[in-house]
Amino acid sequence: MAVVEMKKMAILVAQDDTEKILAQLQKHGIFEVSKNVKTESPSVLPKELASTESRLADIDFVIRFLTPFAKQPQSFREKVLGEMVEGNISEVENADAKDFSELIETCSLLEEEENRIHAKQSKLSAFLKLLSYWKRLDIPLQTLRSTHKTQIFLGSVDTKEFPDFSQEIADTEYTYLKAVSHSTRSTFFFLLTHESSVVTVKQTLENYRFTPVDFGKALGTVSEEIREVKQNQESLESRLQEIELQKRELAKNVREIKLAADSLLWKRQKKEAIEISSGTKSTTYITGWVSARDAATLSQELFAITPYVEVFEVEAEEGEVPPVQLKNNAVVKPFESVLNLFGTPAYSEVDPTPFLAPFFAIFFGFCLTDAGYGILMTVTLLIALKVLPTTKQMHQMLVLLLFGGVSTIIMGILFGGYFGMTQEQLPFLVNEATGKFYGQIFDPVKDLMPKIAALAFGLGFLHIILGVILGFVNKIRNKDTVGALLIHFMELVLVGSVAGIVLLPSLSKVFFGTLLIACAGIIWGTGPKDSHVFGRIAFGFLELFMGVIVGWVANLLSYSRLFSLGLATGVIALAFNSIASTLGGMMPALIGIPVMILLILFGHSLNIGLNLLGAFVHSGRLQFVEFFGKFLEGGGRKFSPLSRKTTYLYDSRHL
Repeated sequence: MAVVEMKKMAILVAQDDTEKILAQLQKHGIFEVSKNVKTESPSVLPKELASTESRLADIDFVIRFLTPFAKQPQSFREKVLGEMVEGNISEVENADAKDFSELIETCSLLEEEENRIHAKQSKLSAFLKLLSYWKRLDIPLQTLRSTHKTQIFLGSVDTKEFPDFSQEIADTEYTYLKAVSHSTRSTFFFLLTHESSVVTVKQTLENYRFTPVDFGKALGTVSEEIREVKQNQESLESRLQEIELQKRELAKNVREIKLAADSLLWKRQKKEAIEISSGTKSTTYITGWVSARDAATLSQELFAITPYVEVFEVEAEEGEVPPVQLKNNAVVKPFESVLNLFGTPAYSEVDPTPFLAPFFAIFFGFCLTDAGYGILMTVTLLIALKVLPTTKQMHQMLVLLLFGGVSTIIMGILFGGYFGMTQEQLPFLVNEATGKFYGQIFDPVKDLMPKIAALAFGLGFLHIILGVILGFVNKIRNKDTVGALLIHFMELVLVGSVAGIVLLPSLSKVFFGTLLIACAGIIWGTGPKDSHVFGRIAFGFLELFMGVIVGWVANLLSYSRLFSLGLATGVIALAFNSIASTLGGMMPALIGIPVMILLILFGHSLNIGLNLLGAFVHSGRLQFVEFFGKFLEGGGRKFSPLSRKTTYLYDSRHL
């Protein structure tokens, strides 16, 4: 349960066997390739890599193009899988052998034709809208041409300004104006003027922000043009339907081409590994990271593939930091999902997952505190884990929530939470000796202060103390013994001294002395080392006050969200029960009972949904801010080995 020790290993292999070695490394997923300074790269590689990239891009295009027209998922299992297809490794390995060039070309041509049709449809729609304003103009458009003596203007001005515009035109000699149609914004008109008045008319049009209209090459009447446009639209729509039928037929290949896409991803990964490696004309020299445990067997596994391979350990380059791989047991591993939301710890840091796991589970249950909700969650998640096809990441998240459900059951029993129901409503669960539910220790209302608050702050105190201890361990691991003693150890002494002064007043003088020593240590330890004495003390004092004293108070207060969310869950559940009972009792039984059931189902579904989200978010926040803030800097690079990662393939063995 720690950050795995990594070793840098080198693999020297005959160039002809490089692909086989990389395929073996992909199969086991234990080796991350690191970049080498090239001595002599295979000249064909960049071309091969570019070819693979190009083919992968073409296949990705076909998948996106055809997937919406593939057979829709029928079963619940298929709907859960989404774009993934069920298959096995051998199918992926053989999928790329098929020639998809004809399919790719057909899809490209269909997409181009579709784009042309959509462009034409857009133009036709715009032209049809324009023609709709000129329906009353029952004149062949080809006749609307200016002559030597006259000039025609077709267009629009603002509807509000049209009365003034028409008056000015009327006052101009040798003009004829006819309004064809009106809209809320514009008035469309036909204007004929003699050449002697053209200059005046043009000036008027300019003054009123005239917008001319262009009918292009249209010849017939507006009505005839509208009919022709609609016929063209129908023709284009018919062609689109034909293309859709073609795409549905082609979409039968989607499963196969998705497997080919994954096969190409594997090939590209191998090509990239060779690209960043060194080599000669006859050999390939690959370096990378592997866990110390797997390093011992790496040579044997590769030698079983070819005798022309050597594996040996090499020194890391200056400034090179190993990648981070975490090793946790089956119980703790699901909680890595929480850590992944924050980031990856540095290689030199402690893996916080085993330490956050129990606190996250307890905090999650504390935020819900309803055994009924916990039972629902647990049963639902157990069924989901049994029935649903899941990836590794999804499986871990479901198991994490399952632990949260179990914690919710336990906390619900301790707090007496059962769907917001009272002892009178569930008498068979009541202990007659205490008047409370069996196993109930806390009354959410009566014991809120100080018992429940003390429990929340007590858990928070332990949580933060653990963070300080881990900070001390991290500094020791990083050979910063002075920093560990002056900062984290002294912080523990300071907190212990304050607790001693409060709890053991008879020894207050002793604890006051240790308190002063702790403050002095923190001031000197946190002050800038490159500053002069007074500057170091000043900055250290500021850090003592703001970072330690105020920080501890603020962090502890954050744990109040535990009992506030837990109380809210129960109160909201009780409120929905009361509303349902009241409304149901006001109606005849035939109507009231169904209404009451619907209200209860709706209310509790809403309550569990919102509070489940709140429990996850706030439990995570207490880890990220209050806990990690004491020791975890992060910034590590996650171990990313050669592997058979897939985008579309689902395999029940979790590739």
